[in-house]
Amino acid sequence: MTLHATDQNGAEYKLPLAVGDRVRLFARTYAGTPRRGVVIGHNGSVLEVERIATEGLALRNAKGTSGFVKWDTLRDPANQRIRLTYGDVVTIDAIQSATSTEHLNVLPNGSEAVQSFKNYVAQSRSRETTWLVVADGRERGEIMGKRALGNVDPISEDDVWRNVIDNLSRQPEKELATDLLRRSNEVHTGTVRSLATAFQPRQQREAEGREGTTLHRRFSESRDEQHVSRAAENLSETVRQRAVAFRKIAGLLTGPTDNETPNVARAGHKSVRTARRSVRAAAERPKRERRLSPMAQAKAEVQAEFADALYRAGLRPRSAPIMDGKKHRVPVEGDRRGRLSGTYIGHLDEFPAGYIHNFKTGEEIRWKARREYPALAPTERERMRARVAAEHTARESARHRRETAVSRIALAVWNRARPVHTHPYLTRKGVTAHGLRQDRKGDLLVPMRDADGRLWGLQSIDAEGRKLFMRGGRKLGLHALLGAPEPGEPLVIAEGYATAATLREITGLAVIAAFDSGNLLDVARAVRERDPARRIVIAADNDHHLPRLAVPLPNVGMEKAATAAEAVGAPVLAPRFTPADKGTDWNDYAAQHGLEATRAIAQTVLGPHGIELPPPRAAAPMQPATVTQADRDAARQHLQVNPRTVPRQAATQSAARDAARQAARSRTPRPTP
Repeated sequence: MTLHATDQNGAEYKLPLAVGDRVRLFARTYAGTPRRGVVIGHNGSVLEVERIATEGLALRNAKGTSGFVKWDTLRDPANQRIRLTYGDVVTIDAIQSATSTEHLNVLPNGSEAVQSFKNYVAQSRSRETTWLVVADGRERGEIMGKRALGNVDPISEDDVWRNVIDNLSRQPEKELATDLLRRSNEVHTGTVRSLATAFQPRQQREAEGREGTTLHRRFSESRDEQHVSRAAENLSETVRQRAVAFRKIAGLLTGPTDNETPNVARAGHKSVRTARRSVRAAAERPKRERRLSPMAQAKAEVQAEFADALYRAGLRPRSAPIMDGKKHRVPVEGDRRGRLSGTYIGHLDEFPAGYIHNFKTGEEIRWKARREYPALAPTERERMRARVAAEHTARESARHRRETAVSRIALAVWNRARPVHTHPYLTRKGVTAHGLRQDRKGDLLVPMRDADGRLWGLQSIDAEGRKLFMRGGRKLGLHALLGAPEPGEPLVIAEGYATAATLREITGLAVIAAFDSGNLLDVARAVRERDPARRIVIAADNDHHLPRLAVPLPNVGMEKAATAAEAVGAPVLAPRFTPADKGTDWNDYAAQHGLEATRAIAQTVLGPHGIELPPPRAAAPMQPATVTQADRDAARQHLQVNPRTVPRQAATQSAARDAARQAARSRTPRPTP
């Protein structure tokens, strides 16, 4: 069939489509599957057409997931066309430097409509070959159209390619804001110059060459005299009225005075001098130096110092840092487009300070300005302190309300999720699900609880391993517990879930996942505060590749683990890698060396600290997820909200049991008398 299609830029075209074609999507697209609805692709995803029906298309993505997409799902709201194109063909307005082994840039309508900007983004970051295909007839027709009538010189192939080169090298001229400012300045200067000319003497006009014949001079003199007298009268009357109004307002004068006329005359001459001075060249006018107040200058210096600290930490904000005491997310060095892997908080109070966190490297900085503000008056200092305290209280209150709301949402999502036993991420990591659940989209849900077991948020992990936290939720001091620690048994604290699950299955000890290296210290302190006598082991990630980069970075995993271990008096359990190894954590180490070797290394490291690993446990059948106190509280809340469901469910279950017993008795053979 042939579709009336369009791309994301509104370009319309006819798209012949058949089963087996590879098509490209332009938006996030949902499809129906035999079990449920899934997201079958995003903007740029290439899928294969399995079936064409009246209602829509049956598509299969690169992961092998098949689903049926209705036409209305693909329709553009603006023109009702289908947003679709061939998988390996994109219009020149839609492509953005795609990477391909062999790239074809085809111009079937000629190169007349293409200039250097479009040509640049249409080309491929090709690794081998790029082809440029043009229409010979279109190019020759354009060349003939540019020639004079009657020119019958033959058009050679060199002429065709020269025309293509000229078209693809054109740069469209765009008017800049500076051009608008320049024209505005010319108009302003011309207006002021015309006004000042009326007050210039004839000798000056003659010296500047603006005088004509005697007749012209006489006519200009009479006209200038009339114009000057009329302008002086209007100016004098305006200045007199304003002076009287100002004096009346000030209460200094109730009527005109005798010396008002000289004042008006002086004001008129002053206005004329001002008009003449404004038409002087910019280089001739004296420049007034703009001086900042000491407080404003100190703020600017502090802001520049904080911007330098952000840059040295790897953060790349798109503008000057905003030091308003709030959290701001910005990209970092090496981020992909659209990623914001850095955050900062800046305070401009009496003692300027800030917080910088690079999530990519795990580096956290408590920044403090090298200089303070100028000495303030006691009243000004107290006013600033009161304002800072009020802003801090408001931020904390807003943060608590936001985190509480996210906690309620997380609890509802967790209660609706179903237990999971197998998942692509778990299979790839070689671990099992220790009480995890799965949402409707198929993503893993890792609970984020505090030391009291309260659920504050969820971490989601999709099939490709992308991890996301709930926006606006709490993370500091939260963890996921794998296994129940026995009395007197050590407790291991690791970073990610896969590392924690690996250590749980290798050592047999209860393990806590702290989600990242920056959270190790807070989790360790929370565990130590709740159970002061329990022995703790900090399992570090060995980011051994970071110090060997072209711009060396610290081994954040080892440094954060050492800080947490020193704070709670715990040993550090860290894997060792060679420079050629790509792994960084215990999950990578176990994948390379095997479970037995990994267990032996862990016992060797923990033995000198008096920690003996329990014997390996036999694989137990899969048990349902552990019911925590938070789950019980959620169940109680649900019963309080909808108590009528309890007797109805109980009656249904009782009736079902009675029916099962009756069926069993009817199937049992009775003894023959």
